[in-house]
Amino acid sequence: MVNPVFLNIKNAEEKIEKINSLPDTTIAVPRIPFYAVVYKNDKSFNIKGVGLDFEKEREFQDLEKYIKKGSIPGKGSSGIVIGYKLAEKMGLGIGDKFTVLTTTVYRGSNSMTFEVAGIASFGIGGLNGSTFYASLPRVQKLLKSDNAVTEILVKVADKTNLKSTVGEISAILKQMGDDSTNVKAYTSLDTTLSLMSIAQFAYDIIALIFFILASTVIVNTTMMVIFERMKEIGTISAMGMTGGQIQRLFFLEAFFIGILGALAGVIIGVGITLPLSRTGIDFGAAMEGVDFEISDIIRPVLNIKSTIGVFIYSVIISSLATIFPARKAAHVEPVEALKSI
Repeated sequence: MVNPVFLNIKNAEEKIEKINSLPDTTIAVPRIPFYAVVYKNDKSFNIKGVGLDFEKEREFQDLEKYIKKGSIPGKGSSGIVIGYKLAEKMGLGIGDKFTVLTTTVYRGSNSMTFEVAGIASFGIGGLNGSTFYASLPRVQKLLKSDNAVTEILVKVADKTNLKSTVGEISAILKQMGDDSTNVKAYTSLDTTLSLMSIAQFAYDIIALIFFILASTVIVNTTMMVIFERMKEIGTISAMGMTGGQIQRLFFLEAFFIGILGALAGVIIGVGITLPLSRTGIDFGAAMEGVDFEISDIIRPVLNIKSTIGVFIYSVIISSLATIFPARKAAHVEPVEALKSI
C-alpha cells in the first residue's frame, strides 16, 4: 500500500501563520491524508484517514452540514467523523470503536483505536465509502510525525489571482528554507476539473446541435402551416388584401405564437429547474464505488441570461421563418391559391 506520509512539511504551524498573513488568503489549514487497514469480524477494510484540525476546518468548510448522526469531535477527543457508507460496511454506529493499522513516517507499523463521534454524508461517493476524519494531533501521534503535516490547504478570496498567490506562497516557503514543498493551484491538481472542462465543451456542441434541430423544426412547421393555408390566402386576396398585408398578417401571427410557445417552454423549464436546484437529483446509487471528486447530488442551476436568450431566439426564429413562405404565398394569384386545395 503506497503511503508517502514520510514526505511531509516540517514547522507547519509557522508556515501556516505566514501564509494566513497574505492579503489574498482567507484561511490555510493543515491536513494529513493516510491509508490504513481495519480488521473487524474476520474481514479487512482498506480505508483512508484524514487528520485535520476540526476547529480551523470550520473556517475552511462547513463540516456541520455533512453530519447525519452524532457530532463533530471536540478538541483532544479520540472521536472521528466517518462516511456513512463506510460505517455501514464496517457495521459501526455512534460510540463504536475500531482500530486502524497503518505505516508511520519511519515506514514501520503502528495502530490506534478511534471512536465514532459522527457519521457524515460528504456528498461524494468516494469519500462516503472509504474515508474518515480524525483530529490532527491523534493522527500525528499514530504516524509518529511530530508536528509535521502532509498538506496545507489554502482558501483564497480571489480565484482569478491564483497564479500570483501560488508565487507568493512559494516565496514564503523558500524564505523559510523549504525548497522541497510543491505549491500548486487546485486547477492543476484535480483531474476531475480537466474532465469537466472537456465535458463542458462537449455539452456546448450538443447544445448547438439541439439549437439547430429545434430551429429546423420551427422553420419546417411554420412553412408547412403557411403552405397548407393556400385556400385561406386565396380567399383574403380575393377580398382585397394586398401581398404586403398578407406577409404582415402571417408574420404577426407567428410572432405571437412564438411568444406563447417560448413563454410556455420557459415556464415549464423554470418550474422543473427551481425545485431541483434546491432538492437536487441524487445519483448516489449510480456513483457508488466511483472515486470522482464530484457530488452525488447534482443540482441544476437556473441561468437567467440563457433563459432570456433562448426565449428571444425562439421568438425571432419563429417570426423570421414566415418571411419566405408568406412572401411566396402573397404573390400567388387568388384563383391559383383557391385551386390548390
